[in-house]
Amino acid sequence: MAIEQSSIMNSMEKFLDHPDYIHVRNRVVLAGTCGGIGGCVFAMFRGYPMVRNIVPAALSSGMLGTACFGAERLTFMYLRSTLEGREVPRSGLLMISHTAGGFFGGSLMGTLYQGRPTNAVALCVPLMMMIGAVECRFQNSRDRRIEELAAEEARAKMPIVNDVADRTSN
Repeated sequence: MAIEQSSIMNSMEKFLDHPDYIHVRNRVVLAGTCGGIGGCVFAMFRGYPMVRNIVPAALSSGMLGTACFGAERLTFMYLRSTLEGREVPRSGLLMISHTAGGFFGGSLMGTLYQGRPTNAVALCVPLMMMIGAVECRFQNSRDRRIEELAAEEARAKMPIVNDVADRTSN
């Protein structure tokens, strides 16, 4: 029994440390936080009780983030495995997966909350596309910075030529 439980815990720890899970987790926490802040601002503006507005707004935003970003990551992992070996730009995969995440996550949440998936899809698809564009921009700037650092490191490893010795030998 103890051996089975430790193997389950090890597999759970591996899952929780997986980069795709971390990607979803970070964005869901951010979505819940933004929802909580929005609920706080709404409650302050209207003069409503804070806790009764913050908690539902944060939980709803967290659920929406989970649905959208979970669907986005599943789509991204599927596309990455399907298109493995082909030369496909990462930015294209990100935009497609974010659009699909907005569509599937929005339709799920729209069905659960309102019984009309099209309203939530109309909100979530453009929102997820904007998030995907921002992620693409950050990814491109990160890649450029890594290339710059690699070039600086390569220049630092080059031998220094003694200019004075070269001038006197001529």
